Amino acid sequence: MALKNIITRIFVFLCLQSVVFSQDSTISQGRLVILVNGFESDDGKAMIAISNSEESYKSQNEAFMGLITIIKNNQTRWLVKNLSFGEYAVKVFHDENENGELDTNFLGIPKEAYGFSNNPPARFGPADWNEAKFNFSSDSLTITIHVD
Repeated sequence: MALKNIITRIFVFLCLQSVVFSQDSTISQGRLVILVNGFESDDGKAMIAISNSEESYKSQNEAFMGLITIIKNNQTRWLVKNLSFGEYAVKVFHDENENGELDTNFLGIPKEAYGFSNNPPARFGPADWNEAKFNFSSDSLTITIHVD
Protein backbone atom coordinates (compact mmCIF):
# COMPACT_ATOMS: atom_id res chain seq x y z
CA MET A 1 0.00 0.00 0.00
CA ALA A 2 2.83 2.41 0.79
CA LEU A 3 4.45 1.79 -2.61
CA LYS A 4 1.16 2.52 -4.39
CA ASN A 5 0.82 5.77 -2.42
CA ILE A 6 4.38 6.83 -3.32
CA ILE A 7 3.82 6.05 -7.02
CA THR A 8 0.56 8.02 -6.97
CA ARG A 9 2.28 11.02 -5.38
CA ILE A 10 5.11 10.88 -7.92
CA PHE A 11 2.58 10.73 -10.77
CA VAL A 12 0.64 13.72 -9.39
CA PHE A 13 3.89 15.64 -8.88
CA LEU A 14 5.00 14.97 -12.48
CA CYS A 15 1.61 16.01 -13.84
CA LEU A 16 1.71 19.26 -11.88
CA GLN A 17 5.26 19.93 -13.07
CA SER A 18 4.21 19.52 -16.71
CA VAL A 19 1.37 22.01 -16.19
CA VAL A 20 3.70 24.54 -14.54
CA PHE A 21 6.39 24.18 -17.22
CA SER A 22 3.90 24.39 -20.07
CA GLN A 23 2.58 27.66 -18.65
CA ASP A 24 6.09 29.09 -18.31
CA SER A 25 6.91 28.27 -21.93
CA THR A 26 4.15 30.61 -23.12
CA ILE A 27 5.49 34.16 -23.13
CA SER A 28 2.80 36.69 -22.30
CA GLN A 29 4.96 39.69 -21.42
CA GLY A 30 7.76 41.54 -23.08
CA ARG A 31 9.89 44.64 -23.19
CA LEU A 32 8.72 47.85 -24.88
CA VAL A 33 11.21 50.58 -25.71
CA ILE A 34 9.72 53.99 -26.49
CA LEU A 35 12.09 56.37 -28.27
CA VAL A 36 10.92 59.95 -28.65
CA ASN A 37 12.75 62.46 -30.85
CA GLY A 38 12.14 65.85 -32.43
CA PHE A 39 12.20 67.99 -29.30
CA GLU A 40 13.35 71.52 -30.13
CA SER A 41 15.28 71.82 -26.84
CA ASP A 42 16.22 69.92 -23.71
CA ASP A 43 14.27 72.40 -21.55
CA GLY A 44 11.45 71.02 -19.42
CA LYS A 45 10.33 67.40 -19.34
CA ALA A 46 8.75 64.82 -21.62
CA MET A 47 5.37 63.58 -20.44
CA ILE A 48 4.66 60.06 -21.74
CA ALA A 49 1.41 58.13 -21.26
CA ILE A 50 0.67 54.55 -22.27
CA SER A 51 -2.99 53.61 -22.69
CA ASN A 52 -4.33 50.07 -22.85
CA SER A 53 -7.87 50.96 -23.90
CA GLU A 54 -9.70 53.55 -25.93
CA GLU A 55 -11.26 54.92 -22.74
CA SER A 56 -7.93 55.57 -21.02
CA TYR A 57 -6.52 56.96 -24.27
CA LYS A 58 -9.31 59.53 -24.53
CA SER A 59 -8.97 60.52 -20.88
CA GLN A 60 -6.82 63.52 -20.04
CA ASN A 61 -6.44 62.47 -16.41
CA GLU A 62 -6.01 58.71 -16.62
CA ALA A 63 -3.42 56.45 -18.23
CA PHE A 64 -2.44 52.82 -17.88
CA MET A 65 1.19 53.88 -17.25
CA GLY A 66 2.95 57.21 -17.29
CA LEU A 67 6.40 58.70 -17.01
CA ILE A 68 7.84 62.18 -16.65
CA THR A 69 11.38 62.09 -18.00
CA ILE A 70 14.26 64.35 -18.90
CA ILE A 71 15.14 65.25 -22.47
CA LYS A 72 18.75 64.94 -23.54
CA ASN A 73 20.08 65.83 -26.99
CA ASN A 74 16.50 66.57 -28.10
CA GLN A 75 15.30 63.04 -27.39
CA THR A 76 14.24 60.70 -24.61
CA ARG A 77 13.76 56.98 -24.05
CA TRP A 78 11.58 54.81 -21.82
CA LEU A 79 12.16 51.09 -21.27
CA VAL A 80 9.03 49.34 -20.04
CA LYS A 81 9.81 45.86 -18.71
CA ASN A 82 7.33 43.02 -18.20
CA LEU A 83 4.55 44.65 -20.21
CA SER A 84 1.66 42.26 -20.83
CA PHE A 85 0.79 41.52 -24.43
CA GLY A 86 -2.13 43.54 -25.78
CA GLU A 87 -3.14 46.68 -27.61
CA TYR A 88 -1.60 49.96 -26.52
CA ALA A 89 -1.25 53.55 -27.66
CA VAL A 90 1.29 56.14 -26.52
CA LYS A 91 0.90 59.91 -26.16
CA VAL A 92 3.81 62.28 -25.58
CA PHE A 93 4.16 66.00 -25.09
CA HIS A 94 7.01 68.37 -24.30
CA ASP A 95 6.21 70.14 -21.04
CA GLU A 96 8.70 72.96 -21.64
CA ASN A 97 7.61 75.06 -18.65
CA GLU A 98 7.04 72.01 -16.39
CA ASN A 99 3.51 72.97 -15.39
CA GLY A 100 2.18 69.46 -16.03
CA GLU A 101 -0.12 70.58 -18.84
CA LEU A 102 -0.04 70.76 -22.61
CA ASP A 103 -0.18 74.53 -23.10
CA THR A 104 -2.44 75.84 -25.87
CA ASN A 105 -3.18 79.21 -27.39
CA PHE A 106 -6.58 80.93 -27.20
CA LEU A 107 -7.84 78.75 -30.09
CA GLY A 108 -6.84 75.55 -28.31
CA ILE A 109 -3.88 74.87 -30.62
CA PRO A 110 -0.95 73.35 -28.70
CA LYS A 111 2.03 75.60 -28.07
CA GLU A 112 4.18 72.66 -26.95
CA ALA A 113 5.34 69.76 -29.15
CA TYR A 114 3.40 66.49 -28.99
CA GLY A 115 3.22 63.12 -30.73
CA PHE A 116 1.54 59.72 -30.79
CA SER A 117 2.50 56.12 -31.44
CA ASN A 118 2.44 55.27 -35.17
CA ASN A 119 3.17 58.97 -35.86
CA PRO A 120 -0.19 59.77 -37.47
CA PRO A 121 -0.38 63.11 -39.28
CA ALA A 122 -1.36 66.13 -37.20
CA ARG A 123 -4.92 67.32 -37.71
CA PHE A 124 -7.50 69.15 -35.67
CA GLY A 125 -7.23 67.45 -32.29
CA PRO A 126 -5.32 64.41 -31.12
CA ALA A 127 -4.95 61.24 -33.18
CA ASP A 128 -7.76 58.82 -32.45
CA TRP A 129 -7.25 55.44 -30.77
CA ASN A 130 -7.38 53.48 -34.04
CA GLU A 131 -4.60 55.61 -35.54
CA ALA A 132 -2.32 55.40 -32.51
CA LYS A 133 -2.89 51.87 -31.22
CA PHE A 134 -0.46 49.05 -31.88
CA ASN A 135 -0.38 45.38 -31.03
CA PHE A 136 2.30 44.39 -28.55
CA SER A 137 2.89 40.65 -28.86
CA SER A 138 6.64 39.99 -28.92
CA ASP A 139 9.34 39.63 -26.31
CA SER A 140 10.84 42.97 -27.41
CA LEU A 141 9.50 45.90 -29.43
CA THR A 142 10.91 49.37 -30.07
CA ILE A 143 8.68 52.18 -31.26
CA THR A 144 9.80 55.66 -32.27
CA ILE A 145 7.61 58.73 -31.84
CA HIS A 146 8.47 62.04 -33.45
CA VAL A 147 7.08 65.13 -31.69
CA ASP A 148 6.16 68.29 -33.62
